[in-house]
Order: sequence, then C-alpha cells, then structure tokens
Amino acid sequence: MTYYIRIPQELVNNDFYSIVSEKCSEQRLEKAKSFKRLSDRIISCTAFVLLRYALSEKYGYDKMPYFYFNSHGKPVLTSCSVQFSLSHSGEFAAVSVSDSDIGADIQQDITNEYDIAEMICSPREKALLDGGTDLTRIWAVKESFFKCIGTGLPERLETYDVCISAADSFTSEGKIFTITRLNNAYLSVCSDKKTGICELSPQELMKYCRR
Repeated sequence: MTYYIRIPQELVNNDFYSIVSEKCSEQRLEKAKSFKRLSDRIISCTAFVLLRYALSEKYGYDKMPYFYFNSHGKPVLTSCSVQFSLSHSGEFAAVSVSDSDIGADIQQDITNEYDIAEMICSPREKALLDGGTDLTRIWAVKESFFKCIGTGLPERLETYDVCISAADSFTSEGKIFTITRLNNAYLSVCSDKKTGICELSPQELMKYCRR
C-alpha cells in the first residue's frame, strides 16, 4: 500500500513542525535538522510519520520504527520484516509498505528537460518523450525501480531501459509499475504486485499524531 500527502504552504510553520516532529525518532530528527529550510524539515518528518501511519494501518505495528541502510543505501527496518520506501519532493511526501520488495518515488515537475533527458533516458525512453510523455514521469519511474531492487542509482542511468509504456500501470523488468499524476508531480510505485495508492490529508495526519 502507498500513501501520499501534500503539505500546503499555510502549514509550513513551527506549530506543524512541532506536531510531526514529536512522532519522529531521534534518528529521523537528526536527518530533518540537517536541512536549512523549515519546509524541508517538515516534509522529512512528514514522510517518517507517514511510515508510522502505514505500518499501523496495514500491519498493526505501532512501535517506533528504526532502520539501517544496507551496502547500497536501501533502508531496512530493524524490528520487523515489512519492506518500505520513503520519498519526498517539494510539498509532497509518500511512503509504500509491502511484504515484498517495493520502491516509491515522488518527483515535482522537472525543468531544464533537455540536459536531464540526456543523463537519464535510454533511446526508447527518449522516444516516449517525443510522443508527449513527461520527463518527470520517466525519472520517477526509474528512481522507483532502483529503490525497489535496492541497488542504488547506477552511474550510467541512461543505459537502463525501464520506462517502456506511457500507461498508468505496466510491467517492465519483471516488476509492476503504478503511476499517479498529482497536481504538479508524479508518484511512481514499483513492486512485485500492483499496489493501491491513497491520499492522506494533513488533517488526518495531525489526528494520527495526536493519538
């Protein structure tokens, strides 16, 4: 299951930061505090709270989650076998949880498209761009794939051909991709099976934080 949330500008304040940070582990707070902008600290904490919400809703797991990073940088929970993937970009955060490998990536719309396309797109993916597919979508799809397989991003990203369809759901490299277009972003989930995607409102998140 995948949950995502949009934090509007009116909630980028110290009061909201206090609410979400109280649900975070020291490990996550340390990461959040490394960001200079309040908006980045808030969205980092929000992504972690989404993870806690997802673990509680889908698996009844209500303990504080702690995780380590494997040799490729993939986060792994220390106290349960649930697989997860976190992502945040701009005003959006997302988390996926599953019994098997899963990767989620959320990307706000990309600018300077030509230079980025040269770095990340295979020839077939460039052909999709010529057909009108958004580069942001291709980037989110590829990032979710490498998060799912847990290898980290390769140096020559353009040599990997993953995004073979403009559909909202398709299979590639033995994985199922589910893509959702948001207001100004794309959310891509890569997994062994199709996953549901659900939006959580800031009000629902705050309600959870106050339990």
